[in-house]
Amino acid sequence: MENKTLRSKLEKMEREYKELKRAYFELSIKQRSSNHMVGSQDSLTISDGIDTSEGIQDQLQEEVHNKPVQRKEEGKSFSCKCDLEGHAGAVYVARFCHKGQYIASGSLDKSVRIWTVQSDSAGRLQGEEKSILQEHNLNVSDVSWTSDDLFLVSGAYDRSVKYWDLQACKSVSSYELCGFVLCCVCHPLDCNQIWAGTSQNQACLIDKRSSTFASVLQNDGMMNGLCFTPDCNKLFSGDSKGCIKAWDLRMMNESACDSVAFHIESNKPISDLHFATLSQSQEISLLAANSYDNILRVFSRANVGSHERDQMPGSRESLRMIHSLQGHKNKNFPIRSSFFRGKLYNYANVSICTSTQQLASSTSRSTTLDKSLLVATGSVDKYCYVYDISNPSFGEFFQKLEGHADRVYCASFHHEKPLIVTASADSKMKIWGPRER
Repeated sequence: MENKTLRSKLEKMEREYKELKRAYFELSIKQRSSNHMVGSQDSLTISDGIDTSEGIQDQLQEEVHNKPVQRKEEGKSFSCKCDLEGHAGAVYVARFCHKGQYIASGSLDKSVRIWTVQSDSAGRLQGEEKSILQEHNLNVSDVSWTSDDLFLVSGAYDRSVKYWDLQACKSVSSYELCGFVLCCVCHPLDCNQIWAGTSQNQACLIDKRSSTFASVLQNDGMMNGLCFTPDCNKLFSGDSKGCIKAWDLRMMNESACDSVAFHIESNKPISDLHFATLSQSQEISLLAANSYDNILRVFSRANVGSHERDQMPGSRESLRMIHSLQGHKNKNFPIRSSFFRGKLYNYANVSICTSTQQLASSTSRSTTLDKSLLVATGSVDKYCYVYDISNPSFGEFFQKLEGHADRVYCASFHHEKPLIVTASADSKMKIWGPRER
């Protein structure tokens, strides 16, 4: 009887202890969030006197962080304009061409498809399938437009990269790589050069004018994402070990051509990388990185002397994280994201909030998309999440786009207009545009 009573008391104490840890964690999150918003560095920490295991911490983070507050109905800025249907399997990637009149997509059904985007006589946005490119033998993981929009590059799990002539609707060259092709990107200044990341820890430089690889960068993790710096002097990679590395393309034969610019402490894989330029001089740029820990990190690459740094081959890179965006779910899936900079957005004129009063006034800002800096990401929970990072001192949840029936793998902005194309495991794509008043 006495043992039973003691056991009952012990179970009660354990329940109370769990509730105490939960309450303490939630309080620390709220305190940390509040301090972050007003620029304070002081915050409670979970480890102060309480032993929180990784499992409990992950569970509580899921409950506390991943509950974004939706804006009021009148504050929503995007709505679905049209659906693009035709793929017979999950769509992994969809990207606007640079001029914006076409979209390229890649799918589990092994095909690459080109879609036209235009408005009808009533001004309604419409999308229509233009061509189907079928030469891959396994699912297409990524596509990339050349800067002149005349050619398209695709990478697939059949270990090949194909270079497509869009006027002839056929591939003009194909390259076999070691490992699944996880990502590919065309050189912004040279339409003949392609970089591809593989599951065999390599980034391969392909030159269409040559029959062999121009160069191979060997990494210690799978190359999940690749992107060029705005000046094209460096290639950034995101890998399966949670590292973002900078590779100096001016020192291709040097062992010191790479440097770790950021490393996720949990070693969670990075699934996507992309840059956004915020100034005409290209000295101010942001880097977004999706990762399997359900965080979309935004880094600043702007600092004093950044121009001089880029002129020096072999200079070491460092990134400053300015936003840690949460709410979407990225875990275990290759989710991609994209920036949008409104044509009236001026980074230099944005004031940084340093007080609660300034913060309150900033939330009543104009919802004009032309004055905004946004980032959109896909999510495992079948939504597309849009975050507003117009103010460099804080990022806020902007909108959750609902309409897909399964995972949203990719969210890609138009290069000039506030349009988003989303690609989903439900075999569909959707184009989202400004909500009509």
